[in-house]
Amino acid sequence: MNANRIIAFSLVFLVSSLLLAGTVSAQAVRVLVDGDEVAFDQPPIIMGSRVLVPLRGIFEKMGATVDWTASTRTVEAARGNTLVVLKIGSRIARVNDRPVTLDVPAMVVRSRTLVPLRFISESLGANVEWREEARTVLISSPGQPAAQPSQPPSSQPSTLKGVVLSVAPQADPPRFVVEVGNAAHTIRINNDTAITRVEASSGSGGSVSIRAMEPGDDAEVTLQGNTAARVRATYLVTRGKIEAIAKAGRTLVLADGRAIKYVENVVVLVNGKPAAGLLEAVKVGQNVALRLNPTTKEAWEINILQ
Repeated sequence: MNANRIIAFSLVFLVSSLLLAGTVSAQAVRVLVDGDEVAFDQPPIIMGSRVLVPLRGIFEKMGATVDWTASTRTVEAARGNTLVVLKIGSRIARVNDRPVTLDVPAMVVRSRTLVPLRFISESLGANVEWREEARTVLISSPGQPAAQPSQPPSSQPSTLKGVVLSVAPQADPPRFVVEVGNAAHTIRINNDTAITRVEASSGSGGSVSIRAMEPGDDAEVTLQGNTAARVRATYLVTRGKIEAIAKAGRTLVLADGRAIKYVENVVVLVNGKPAAGLLEAVKVGQNVALRLNPTTKEAWEINILQ
């Protein structure tokens, strides 16, 4: 397997482990491949001792093609004679039919597949180095020196506004991850954190625990260090009857003419309970309640009303 191939397919597995592991840095994480910085629509993150980056961003940077099969929640990435197959939630990936164990399962966050960085060095042979002081991942082909990153600014905002990516009420301490611009932040809470959650159109809601927060909520966070003093979460609920479904474009067309896109990892419920078959349960003619992000108006939850 050549060096470019190694780098491309290993980074596919960066993102999932970080979300499960620990605390995400408040600074943006950068990734350099043979000295070239990689731009992502879903930013890399660090959580605890793990670094995660988006599969598609790295693969396409290296000239690979990426296919997603929603029905089986499987990613296939190909470059030359190398094929990587990864199933969301599984700790076993396959590289040219060779099983490779991930230290944590792959997962989808904001429509992007995330996997652990450790997979690169242990399984695919690329040289990987994490520079803590610069919050930078250096990936280099065998025989090539790692580029030296510049030191990013250390300033940290006291207020963050972004989209909630995941919520971990059982963690110690409880925390959630919020995407702000091109960076992901893990926000810790404690017993003194004041959390409110409000439905944007009606203004209904009020003081809640972190358990009430959901991925897709907008969040405005006032920080003290890396711990939240106050969190204001907002969401939007709309209802309608499904007139048409464009699965290729992840869009529901409602009877009143509205076209609403849904995220790739949208939650599907039937009367508030998990639906068998996920998106296969969504049919034309159904009445639904959609939970949207108030800013993007994308649906993060489809609740089929029966």
